Amino acid sequence: MNRMDGECLAQCDPDLDCMLGCTEDLVSLEVRVYAYDDYSEELGGQIDIGEDSGKIVFTASPNINPMKIIQLIQSDPKQYRFDGKQTLRIQCQSGELEDRFKQVEDLLKKLTAD
Repeated sequence: MNRMDGECLAQCDPDLDCMLGCTEDLVSLEVRVYAYDDYSEELGGQIDIGEDSGKIVFTASPNINPMKIIQLIQSDPKQYRFDGKQTLRIQCQSGELEDRFKQVEDLLKKLTAD
């Protein structure tokens, strides 16, 4: 399967199988994943979330105020912790996909809030 960008996937007709044979749910999922990837790249990191845990690996100079990360860890040390200099470990609140998407959205909002 070729990697397609979110814009192309968003244009697939949900009533028809897109060229990848995607269902509407898969297209929606792919669009969200690519949106998070793009957003995390702008912030200077890469998000990787699984069923139980995840991480954000930041570049050497992320576009995030480091105090936001420290405050996040201090506010909920059971859910967030540093793993080395550039990796923020995340404990997932739920194994449900939609809950994990919501958790990532909330995390990104916290890291970018003024």
